[in-house]
Amino acid sequence: MDKVLTVGFEFYGKVYRSLVTIKKRIGYKAYQITVMNGDLEKLLFGNHVIQEINGCLQIEISENNRQAMLKISIAEALSELLNIPLKKKQSF
Repeated sequence: MDKVLTVGFEFYGKVYRSLVTIKKRIGYKAYQITVMNGDLEKLLFGNHVIQEINGCLQIEISENNRQAMLKISIAEALSELLNIPLKKKQSF
């Protein structure tokens, strides 16, 4: 059964909430993000998954600066909540 967490994060000086569904996959965990704000949800569309591989959260940062900042904000909050280190890598 999937586990769901609520994560608070800050983005451009405001606090928002997102739901994160944790799905176990072969060799890793996938954290699927659903932002509880329609505009931010649209901004994150297509880039809403964070993977945990070898005990580390890993995100790919897109070319879209605003989308990248949003995903980093959520990933940092998730990393702090779960006490799991975060790795960032460029996807372009």
